[in-house]
Amino acid sequence: MITANKLRIGYLVGTSHCGSTLMAVLMNSHPQVASVGEVSPNRRILRQKTTQFPCSCGEPISTCEFWQQLFKDLESHSFAFSATQWPHRYRYPNPLLHRLLTQDSSSTWIGTMRKIAGAIMPFHRRRVAHADKANVAFVAAILNRANASLFFDTSKRLPRLNRLLKIPTFDVRVVRIVRDPRAFARSMRRKGATPESAARRWKDHHHATDRFMQRLPAEQVLTLRYEDLCRQPSASILRLCEFLEIARWDVPTQFDAAEHHIIGNSMRKRGPMNITLDDKWRRELTVAEIHAVESIAGDLLPRFGYA
Repeated sequence: MITANKLRIGYLVGTSHCGSTLMAVLMNSHPQVASVGEVSPNRRILRQKTTQFPCSCGEPISTCEFWQQLFKDLESHSFAFSATQWPHRYRYPNPLLHRLLTQDSSSTWIGTMRKIAGAIMPFHRRRVAHADKANVAFVAAILNRANASLFFDTSKRLPRLNRLLKIPTFDVRVVRIVRDPRAFARSMRRKGATPESAARRWKDHHHATDRFMQRLPAEQVLTLRYEDLCRQPSASILRLCEFLEIARWDVPTQFDAAEHHIIGNSMRKRGPMNITLDDKWRRELTVAEIHAVESIAGDLLPRFGYA
């Protein structure tokens, strides 16, 4: 049920290479939804301190009319956003502080330590409180500019979701997207990871997500498979619309990220695309690599329908 007087958020949780950019473009095509994909450039881009990071429209964020107008809206509320400043990020730029306080972790003791840090470290409390307020302003500004009623955030990370759930201004629904670990391993191998390390990363993510989701009411979470989205987009999006309590609409048969203002991976710059299943892992992984991934993923494979 929609909560009155709250800003509504659909939050996508998943690994990298899970179809999140596709989801952002599709959801931003819905007349009631606004999405910019991930809510800020990734850490590598921010370390470069570049103002030339491209929006999906093709313009650098520093000159994109959408982002520049949004930054002006936020400046009027005393938040200094720019192509290199994103005060709604919770991640620390300092590597040590990030590892201790904001990095993804399934460790119980790290979670306990972070609760203690929030209680005894004034600078950390102030930073988190400021980021909370910046997130409220950011979401409200985008919804107002798009005349939308729901913001769809594809940032994927559990620590960010954890904070958003604690902000009383937000009404958050969680969309958990799952992709075949063999496809994930193939994507990660292109970045230098071994299939074994990719499979462990996939498994660790889903175990951590399981533990996190146990805290939430079942009706607050929807699980969606990437493969189902690609094979049956209309049926999958209908489930999503019902879950998010937004109107049903005709899913585009072709889309172009250049018509949107999305932050995400290079898929944004490939031009007009159709919704098609990428299963190149079947041709590109060796039999030994497939067996290694399946062995590590274990009982999660049949659970998510990948046996």
